[in-house]
Amino acid sequence: MNSPSTAGGGPRHPTRVQIGLLAAAVFMAVTTELMPAGVLPWLSADLGVENERAGLLVTAYAFVVAATAVPLTTATMRWPRRRLIVTVLLGYAVSNVLMAIAGSLVVAGAARVVGGLSHAVLFSIVTAYAARLVRPDLVGRTVAVLWLGTALALLAGLPAGTSLGAATSWRWPFVVLAVLGVALAACAGTLLAPVESSEPGTTSLSGVVRSPGVARVAIATGLVMLGNFTAYTYVATLLLSAGFSKDAVGPGLLAHGLAGLAGLWWSARLADRRPRLGLTISLALLVCSLLGLALAQDSAAATVVALVGWGAAYGGLATFFNAAALRATPARDTATALINVAFNLGIGGGAVLGSLVIGAGGRAPALAPLAAGLVAVGLLVVLAGRRHAFPSGAAPEREAPGQHPS
Repeated sequence: MNSPSTAGGGPRHPTRVQIGLLAAAVFMAVTTELMPAGVLPWLSADLGVENERAGLLVTAYAFVVAATAVPLTTATMRWPRRRLIVTVLLGYAVSNVLMAIAGSLVVAGAARVVGGLSHAVLFSIVTAYAARLVRPDLVGRTVAVLWLGTALALLAGLPAGTSLGAATSWRWPFVVLAVLGVALAACAGTLLAPVESSEPGTTSLSGVVRSPGVARVAIATGLVMLGNFTAYTYVATLLLSAGFSKDAVGPGLLAHGLAGLAGLWWSARLADRRPRLGLTISLALLVCSLLGLALAQDSAAATVVALVGWGAAYGGLATFFNAAALRATPARDTATALINVAFNLGIGGGAVLGSLVIGAGGRAPALAPLAAGLVAVGLLVVLAGRRHAFPSGAAPEREAPGQHPS
């Protein structure tokens, strides 16, 4: 990734710098998305609402992404990518400022809608944008670097924000994220190459969905995310119910994030050579870890083991699912928009499902076996998709017309 891009009239800075900036944007975006889960007990207490109602802040964000990712990606297809990335990064900053000053759940919900709109666009274009900055033989490595931003959000961003919120106020993590969003927007306007969209404006959504395997990849993604976030939305509550102290929740999430980094390394090694095997093992581990979490509620040590397994299993899923979608269709922006929709329908649906379970009188530990069952269904979809969606080996990526930089 040392050679500069020549797309869109030439780069302003070396490609490595630009990819690093995009990975930092992914880090900020994922930390923003998940931060309410890390500070949920203190946020809900301060706003005077129940945990399950405050947990719906994750839902509002995710459902906005799911509803708007495809139409916003289509509407902005002709926008210069650099200008669009700067705009969405400023959108994240506005969202986090509103969260930091929110005095009610309504204001906090509005803040999350703004963030969701930004997220809908960023995660629909960032992979295709990064692919245009490098030679075709470096695309896989580049995507892995982008998803390192997600792993670091789980490893450092969410635990640090949770610990900051526990030590001060739940509002301060959002202040820090707002400042980071402004700084990244300024850097993006200066450092990123001014490239155009990575696919023609005439791309047909129905044509992409009908591509062999795309629908199956999206269904499997949505089911797995639904299961994962049924439990993860209430992870702080789960840890507290397992005997963790308030100050130990952040370190627990740090262990989860470290394991996620190992999962990302695992996916980088197998996503090109043995994607089906890698994804199958990751999903099986996720099912076992969630079941282990349910059985370990009387033991903090056993809970840590299950939490680490959970993080390792989840860490590589974005790589596997996005790689599968990119192999299934040549229309990259549209494909990643659809996976973005599936991810966020699962995230939002998980928050709703968890809220319904707790609101109906269920205890937080009951969420883990329910989550495991949903992930297991997703695993069955993967196992049934051998031919087109999840083949044993990765076929060479197909390109949309105009995909390569000129």
